Amino acid sequence: MRKLLLLPVLALALTAASPAGADDKTANISSAGFPAVISIQNGDRVVWRNADTKVHQIVADDDSFKSDLLQPGQRFAHVFVESGTYAYHDGAQPALKGTVQVAETRTVTLQTAARTIVFNHATKLSGRISSTSSDRTANQRVTIMAKPATTDTFRTVARTITNQNGLWDVLVKPQRNTEYRAVWKNVPSSEQTVLVKPVLRLKQTGRNLYSLGVHSFANLRFHRALIQRWVAKRHVWKTIRTVRLTKLRATQSEVVSTAVFRMKAAHGTILRGLMTRAQAMPSQYGPAASRPLRV
Repeated sequence: MRKLLLLPVLALALTAASPAGADDKTANISSAGFPAVISIQNGDRVVWRNADTKVHQIVADDDSFKSDLLQPGQRFAHVFVESGTYAYHDGAQPALKGTVQVAETRTVTLQTAARTIVFNHATKLSGRISSTSSDRTANQRVTIMAKPATTDTFRTVARTITNQNGLWDVLVKPQRNTEYRAVWKNVPSSEQTVLVKPVLRLKQTGRNLYSLGVHSFANLRFHRALIQRWVAKRHVWKTIRTVRLTKLRATQSEVVSTAVFRMKAAHGTILRGLMTRAQAMPSQYGPAASRPLRV
């Protein structure tokens, strides 16, 4: 069964663009009409050329693609990402019809080495491309696209090359929760999400004085964090107070939101800072905890 435009943003972008390493199939429009059947692989682009003296218009029967009116000599191109049978007709002369047969011969997979990482750390993405008679598996370009949380579009963040077995890998360093996909010859992989936790650092700066810094891409000033104590007898962390992040320091690579507070704790007490998922904001993952601190 044909899948219809699972990736609309990508499909629209590729309609006008030249194919990323895939093939062009030229189809001339004559006075007799279109080629009856055009056979291609998924990811290929069909380029229709009006070789007639009359105006023609290419319109998919299911409205998945449509050209402007093509004057003699003009062209229209469309990339077919999904396999299936695509019937189309001439908008100017509806009796003229054609079909594009798209075979699913190309696939690319994507896996993440870690589903959750901490801020300012990298993780590896990897995958494999399919092997077909017309495509080599070695030295094939794979493009990595990312959509960070709170954004609406995928953008290219990396490119890599496959080895002789069709395998590829690349390191990425997301600053917030990010969806990734790999694209090979216009064919996208399934999407994978990498979740990013903020980094918490709890320090004792005086006998009863502490600071908790939260390092992330986002301004978390006025957000709250928990201070917890380790209860050895019960093997649990117990919340003993809530602190508010009131200080802010920003650089090109991170934003540090800090709480400075006073608190009495017996010698040998083990403390940690904790930020809940709600306080970390939807663009980051939580809960996130600091390393334990023995006072």
